[in-house]
Amino acid sequence: MLRYILIVPFFLFFSCFSAYAGEKPRIGIFPFEIYAPSSMDYLRQSIPVMIRDHLELDGAEIVLLDYENLVKSDVISEADMESEVESDIVDKSKSEVKVEVKSKSEAKVEAKSKSDVENEKFELGNIDYKSFQNLGLEKGLDYVLWGSLFTAGGDISIDIRLLNVLSFQEPVSFFGRAKAIENLFAAVTTICKEVGSEIFNRQMIGSVIVKGNVRIESDAVLRAVDVKPGDAFNPMAISRDLKKIFEMGYFEDVRVESEKKEKGIELVFLLWKNPA
Repeated sequence: MLRYILIVPFFLFFSCFSAYAGEKPRIGIFPFEIYAPSSMDYLRQSIPVMIRDHLELDGAEIVLLDYENLVKSDVISEADMESEVESDIVDKSKSEVKVEVKSKSEAKVEAKSKSDVENEKFELGNIDYKSFQNLGLEKGLDYVLWGSLFTAGGDISIDIRLLNVLSFQEPVSFFGRAKAIENLFAAVTTICKEVGSEIFNRQMIGSVIVKGNVRIESDAVLRAVDVKPGDAFNPMAISRDLKKIFEMGYFEDVRVESEKKEKGIELVFLLWKNPA
């Protein structure tokens, strides 16, 4: 009978699947702050969607949030806002609102709409992380994630903060870099693997080995799978890779074993060729 099987030691199986035993972790993601040319403003919403797609594959439940969630939840006090931004409405009409903003640097900002004014007042960089924690508790979230993107020359830098709502500790920081916009997706993917490791408390994969492949080179099998050394140990992802190897059509049986080594988990794909 044709089959593919996932085999891992009990201690590893238990630790890696414990996060899946209960309810899915609920993660709230805010739009990103974009410090780049206006042509890249679409990334404000696109990056959270990319992160959502990755973490949902890992087994998380995602809630996309917005600045209005902080406003409506009333978790930012007037004192907090006044300490960071004081705004005076200079001119107001239905189509345009001009606002003079006085901060520590006495910067002046003009906004084209009322929503832009509110976004300036509730800019994520001006909000204490405890406000995110209060929002997370109110919304029943396990984690809150927010971040920013910067451009300098041709380089793109991504800064992400992940707050464990129930830990009462400061957020964990993640950083990524892309040489160009074409490499942004890969950079976000790498960060999402790190975020997933933090959320699901996963161990890292140190090596990936293929055994039993008589007719097919190991490189051909490894190119068919997504898991790579340095990735977090994710049973769901490994199960998907087992299916991909099996669907190559060369093997009667496909299994995977793992063993904890000094440099991380050694992942071994065991293959049995189809009978001639």
